[in-house]
Amino acid sequence: MKSEGTTPDAVTFVCSLKACNAMRDLNNGFDLHSEIAKKGYVGKNAFVDSSVVAMYCKCGALEEAKNVLESLPSRDTFTWTALATGYVKHGHGEKALDCLVQMQKEGITYSAVSFVCGLKACVNVGSLEKALGLHAEIARSGLLEKSIHINSTLVHVYSRCGSLRIAQEVFDTYPSRNEILWNALISGYSEQGHNERALCAYKNMQLDGYSPGSVTYICSLKACRLLGSSQTGFEIHGAIIKRGLEDDVVVGTALVDMYTKNNLLADAKKILDMMPYRNVVTWNALIAGYIEQDHGEEPITHYEQMYHDDVSPDAVTFICCAKACSGILATEKAHFFHIEASKRGLDLDRILGGALVDMYARFGWFSAAQKVFDSLSNPDDVTWNSLIGGYLDSGHVHKALEHFERMQTEGIFQDSFSFLHGLKAYSSIGLWEKGQELHIETVKRGLLETDSFLCSAFVDAYARCSLLIDAQVVLDTCQSQSVVAWNALLSGFVEHEHYVKVLDCYKCMRCEGIAVDAVTFICVLKACGMTKALMEGQEIHTCIVQRGLDDDIQLGTTLVDMYGKLSCLEEEEETFVKLPVRNIVSWNVLLTNFLKNGHFEQAVPCFEKMESEYISWDETTAVCALKAWANLGSADGVRKAHAEILKKGLDNDGLVGNSLIDVYIKVGFLSEAKYMFHKIFMADKASWNAMIAGHVEQEQAEEALCLYDQMQTLCICPDAITYIFILKACGCKPTVVRGREMHAEIVKKGFPEADVYIDTALIDMYIDCGLIAELQHVFYQLPLRNLATWNALLTGYVEYGFAEEVLSLFNLMQAKGVALDSISVTSALKACSVLQESYAAREIHIFIVKAGLDRESVLGNALVDMYHKCDSVLEARRTFDGLLVQDMVSWSISIANYAGHCDGDAALDCFEVMENGVFTGSAVTFASSLKACGSSGALTKGHKLHSLLVKIGLECEPYIGNAVLDMYSKCGLHATMQEVFNRVGTPDLIAWNSLIAGYAQLGESHRAFYAFNKLSEEDTLPDIVTFSSVLNACSNGGCVDEGSLYFLAIKNDFDCIPTLELFTCMVDLLARAGNLITAMIFIELMPFQPSVLPWHVLLGACRKWGDVQLGQHAFENAILFDESAAAAYVCLANIYADIQIAYSA
Repeated sequence: MKSEGTTPDAVTFVCSLKACNAMRDLNNGFDLHSEIAKKGYVGKNAFVDSSVVAMYCKCGALEEAKNVLESLPSRDTFTWTALATGYVKHGHGEKALDCLVQMQKEGITYSAVSFVCGLKACVNVGSLEKALGLHAEIARSGLLEKSIHINSTLVHVYSRCGSLRIAQEVFDTYPSRNEILWNALISGYSEQGHNERALCAYKNMQLDGYSPGSVTYICSLKACRLLGSSQTGFEIHGAIIKRGLEDDVVVGTALVDMYTKNNLLADAKKILDMMPYRNVVTWNALIAGYIEQDHGEEPITHYEQMYHDDVSPDAVTFICCAKACSGILATEKAHFFHIEASKRGLDLDRILGGALVDMYARFGWFSAAQKVFDSLSNPDDVTWNSLIGGYLDSGHVHKALEHFERMQTEGIFQDSFSFLHGLKAYSSIGLWEKGQELHIETVKRGLLETDSFLCSAFVDAYARCSLLIDAQVVLDTCQSQSVVAWNALLSGFVEHEHYVKVLDCYKCMRCEGIAVDAVTFICVLKACGMTKALMEGQEIHTCIVQRGLDDDIQLGTTLVDMYGKLSCLEEEEETFVKLPVRNIVSWNVLLTNFLKNGHFEQAVPCFEKMESEYISWDETTAVCALKAWANLGSADGVRKAHAEILKKGLDNDGLVGNSLIDVYIKVGFLSEAKYMFHKIFMADKASWNAMIAGHVEQEQAEEALCLYDQMQTLCICPDAITYIFILKACGCKPTVVRGREMHAEIVKKGFPEADVYIDTALIDMYIDCGLIAELQHVFYQLPLRNLATWNALLTGYVEYGFAEEVLSLFNLMQAKGVALDSISVTSALKACSVLQESYAAREIHIFIVKAGLDRESVLGNALVDMYHKCDSVLEARRTFDGLLVQDMVSWSISIANYAGHCDGDAALDCFEVMENGVFTGSAVTFASSLKACGSSGALTKGHKLHSLLVKIGLECEPYIGNAVLDMYSKCGLHATMQEVFNRVGTPDLIAWNSLIAGYAQLGESHRAFYAFNKLSEEDTLPDIVTFSSVLNACSNGGCVDEGSLYFLAIKNDFDCIPTLELFTCMVDLLARAGNLITAMIFIELMPFQPSVLPWHVLLGACRKWGDVQLGQHAFENAILFDESAAAAYVCLANIYADIQIAYSA
């Protein structure tokens, strides 16, 4: 035009400016602007002015557009609207609204286009309030009823601002609707996730008489895609075909997208193949669909088809291809796509660059990922997160932290995923202080309250670090409390054994309407098992069944485990049988609980069942099999399990090897245990401990100590378990010097401060060695004393007869608030029995009741025994009758105590009541009953019991045989007594003592002497009881000379020190024979302070021989020990009475 000499006018310039707009040709636009200015059109033609402003806006030169506007002498609606429109299109909503404000200040009237522009700016800035203000302004201007374009924009704006109610009101109040208005409503509902309402609007549009167009179909198909409604999608597809719109590339692309998202990939591909024209968007929709459905290499195949279709890929295509390569680890293809993107200059695209970084990070190619990352001019937060996440997943924590902290330093926006990565990185290397800083930052930004994933991550992190209160606080402050966050807290409570808290949290979840899942139930079931909450566990089980979750194998296995821990054998097996699939984990759970509950017989058949179900053993199964057979005492079973272990190649596992050592020791096969020990290559500490423990348990202390020395030689450092068993070995021997050496070594290594089990073992060792002073020193030097150490000291005091110290220590434990248990209380009751402290005993009884310990049968039986020993027979009987369970031990205690207190009738009555019940008697009850028969002279009952014992084969038991001997001796049947004795295969000392005592009691002194001589010939060393019986035989037979010889032999021939009891026997022997002066001298020459008993013996003899003077002397000495002893007064009175009678005669 210029070459022909034709002068352009205003219209020419406007058209040329529009051409620059279309081509985004800023250079030509700038030239046109210069020429327009030369021609004098600027500021004189509003149409040209607004076109210049619009050109600069369209080409992105917003600052130039603003300068042009400000240079104009007069600005009108068109120029301001052109600038505002430019701001809106480039996302500067606030500046667009500022333009409208300036228009108002300059008195310029808004046009319909101005209002539309302002409304779109409200969407940009997300301001519903400003949109409402413009709406009111539009209403005042009178344009609301006239412009459908304004109304459709209002519907769109309110929808985007989240106010669908107002959008619907605008739609409903506009009288003349058209397709544009309906499309605005449908797209609004769809964009806000109300897809069902969008499809409802689509149907209402047709009912209202309007035919949907391409835009309508596209919006409706989007709703179908998001809703997953393939059926409605089919119907819309049919309508599109009827309207002949299937060839429309945008509609076709929407159809492809809808079908792919509904996993109807074959239909999507069919649509694409039928389309006459397919653009890159269509192909991208198909490829993206295949990627979302994880269809391996098919997305790459479709890329190749697209290439052959002469469709040039764009950044989105390569983003999809990068994702596809990541999913199938197609490294070669990934490199190819990267090169192709680079050829097209697309690799610098920020989003594609991020996808490439993510792809290379997933491959572990961090040099390539870093290179792409560094080439990006301004990587977004998604790209940063991809690189950081990749480093984290590959264990490069420090690299991840380096980039995370770079984000912070460079002011890169960090979203929830960034903080998740940072939290994971800091937690993994123990920098929890940094994690807490992240927590503070997320709270400041308001992320934690609304982001359930971030909330869950922080709850989980705090829980793993044992900061459970902080975890609870995080959860409480989170507005959207997801089940994942609750599960993280529950898992933390389970991990740190706060099981009651788990149950409390579960109740809170139910109250707050949180939809619990399988993970929740697993945590709660574990808590029920550990807290013995059977009722709650059964309720959870019912809930699981109702929700159809009982097919979950992990959940089912946890149910089995819970019932096992609750000792509900029937429910455990029933649940196990109902499992849809029984894997090695579920079998091991069942086996482990069988063993823990002592159901060894039930465990054994499981191994064959596993074989029948083709479940191969693992290390846990092998250990369970060994333990089951060992606890049943079956050496053959252990060998059978060992053979299976060898067959399955599990013998190289350390835990299995140690278990083999342990079980062979348990079944008494130390040689096999040693063989296994030496077979283990480089035996670890656990193996050495197993061997040492085995030798200690088999009372081979010397061998255990030798093994310990070998450990030291091989530089294997002993641990707490080693020292515990070595200390037991020192106590078994007992090896005092070695025990002290061990103690010194333990102190040197610092174990007493770290392990209370070692403290208890030390105390036990000193008890076994009889070193009470050192025992007390160790105890009071302990920095931390737990119940086990207190009880160990109590037990030591009881063992060595320090009854008063027991009660003092028991009172000290109460004063210090130590939680006493049955062992503590039993020790105190034994002390009361020794001291005859019935008052203290009643105080302890009250404590037992208050502490709720009276339900324990051990304590109930201990109370019965204590009251008997304190001669409180009525209290004993009352306590016995009040026992919840009267077991064999209860009956044995009562019968033994009645018999021991010479109340034979009561003992036999008790035995008869027991027999009439559910018990048939034990060795203890039979022995006690026989003793009762002897003391009460119940020969018939005794003979009946003897016959029963012969019948059931218990007569040959040493304990029973001795009781039978004692019964017949007390009943005076020496012939029967001798027969019973002769039937004893190898009589022990107790049997010999019973025989000698029987003959002594019957006055058969020569037979007693003969029995004693036979005992000596068989190399059985006599004890104090033996010597006492022999001296009694001498006394009953008047054999003073023999008695004197036997007394001298006690020290000279048998190297025993005569006790007070033996001295008293000699006094009795001499006094009965009339040697009263010798008897008195014997008392006065005793090597220790005599008791009241010898003087009573002498006093009784003085009456027999009528010696008043010596009787007076014996009386005076007797009352020195006990002034209130009635027997002494009575005996002296009888002496005087006898003399008086003699004088009277």
